[in-house]
Amino acid sequence: MKALINRRTFLRCNAAGAGTLVALPLLESMFSSESAFADAPSQVGRFFGFYVPNGIFETTWFPNGGNFAGTAAEPFEKMGLTNDISFYKNIDSCALLPRKGGGQRTGNNHMRGISASLTGVGIDHHAVKEHVESIDQRIANWHKADGFQGIHSFQLAGNPELDSPLNRPYNNRLKNSLCFDADGKILENSANYQDAFDRMFSGNNSNNTNQAVDERKHLKISVLDQVSEHRKRFEKRLGQLDRTLIDQYFTSIAEVEKGLNEVVDTGDCNAPDVNKNSIPAIDGNQKRVTAFGQEAKLLAKIVATGFQCDIVRSVTFMAGGEAAGCSYTDIPGIKHVHFHNNVSHNRNKFVPEWKAIDKFHSDLVATFMKEMKDRNHGAGTCLDGTCVYYTSGLGKGGNHSMQELGLMVGGHFGNWKHSGKVHSFDKGKRYNSDLLNTVAREIGLPNEFGETGGFFPIE
Repeated sequence: MKALINRRTFLRCNAAGAGTLVALPLLESMFSSESAFADAPSQVGRFFGFYVPNGIFETTWFPNGGNFAGTAAEPFEKMGLTNDISFYKNIDSCALLPRKGGGQRTGNNHMRGISASLTGVGIDHHAVKEHVESIDQRIANWHKADGFQGIHSFQLAGNPELDSPLNRPYNNRLKNSLCFDADGKILENSANYQDAFDRMFSGNNSNNTNQAVDERKHLKISVLDQVSEHRKRFEKRLGQLDRTLIDQYFTSIAEVEKGLNEVVDTGDCNAPDVNKNSIPAIDGNQKRVTAFGQEAKLLAKIVATGFQCDIVRSVTFMAGGEAAGCSYTDIPGIKHVHFHNNVSHNRNKFVPEWKAIDKFHSDLVATFMKEMKDRNHGAGTCLDGTCVYYTSGLGKGGNHSMQELGLMVGGHFGNWKHSGKVHSFDKGKRYNSDLLNTVAREIGLPNEFGETGGFFPIE
């Protein structure tokens, strides 16, 4: 069996000079043997990080003895993901550790917790301007060095807003900063999902879409319409299995385009438009995102499509930053302004509401995983070769505790095995940096990650 087409083949726009390119999913025709086609999905090393602010309600977040019912983890069981996830209990944030040079780290726990979530290192104080590289960026740069030519990474959010200042140390953009580049600089989070989709199919990897994309949007022309002629010619070279895979893939793209058009056309104030594109300056004004559930589920399709066509390998989604107050009006019965932070500081008063928010977050990350699992990828799915990392910077948000974090790892990569088990440890003995280090090892990164160097059980 000889490979008929190259792995990096693109379908191109029918019009000469236009910039639309459609990357393809894994096809049997791209491989020299059936076994190579079957093994390909597990060898990639993709990363999807999902962050929730303000901690968790720890007594009902974890499954209870394998029983998911009534806990925040229930959506994973309902979506058939039990054998795709593992939980880690009684894990503290490495932001609690003293500085390597001696002395305690200082600063608001919100910013300390989030800054350590994907870096494995806590910030030293609230005036820090640069930190250390986060694991999503380490993975993206590793792929780039290995020759990957797709989009470097996405940093996305449900609500990227930074609150209006109360005082300078409190109103610090570090409280909404999850990802840091190789130089330790903050990477801003975007709620513009249309932009993410356009970058995937614009024919370039820049932050700005080209003129052809702008024209397509103005005329409301589908990406699929633009490459239809090339697709017809291309499919004549394929077998029936590959044609079926192409049909399924194009159907998913059409669903995403339809969803994006509906969000924009309805004039919904919660649409992911350019006004919510990034974290503003400290004194900037940005409209509060009160509901992002439906848009996040649409984003799940976009991320799964990006993984399926191998146009991006590292993505993070921050439900909200530690200084991005979201009132979660898409959860029935919740109408309070600035609700999530409020409920976390009044845990005994708002127990049912906090449980509902935790379950809402779990439902979203489960939706992202289900989209990946439902996508054919070689002989497997997009969950093969993908790490899903679910984290929060705080444990009990009411007292700003950075102990007993809510942590989950999903997907199938390296030697990781899952059965929905909760791995519980002695309190105060293990740190989230150990879990990040384990993820880095199993994905295949060459060096240790974080500052503690420990490892966690992976089966």
